[in-house]
Amino acid sequence: MTQNVTPLELDVKAMFSKALKQGYIRREDRKKILLLSDDLRLPSGVGNMSREIVLGTAHVFNWVQLGAALNHPEVGKIVDASH
Repeated sequence: MTQNVTPLELDVKAMFSKALKQGYIRREDRKKILLLSDDLRLPSGVGNMSREIVLGTAHVFNWVQLGAALNHPEVGKIVDASH
């Protein structure tokens, strides 16, 4: 079975692989990415993958996440990982 890959998926893969090879980029020069997913603090499959992607590329991209969960265990807390 052949997997169809869209041009957008190829662009995203190329962007991430290029970013990981570049190393650290100054905060002012980074691209900002909006992540729409489960809250990365949740122990769900999507939450875990979101956390891995964000933490693995935080030295290259500025991330903003809009995430939510029903009955969230950390209601009202804000995480600022900019430091």
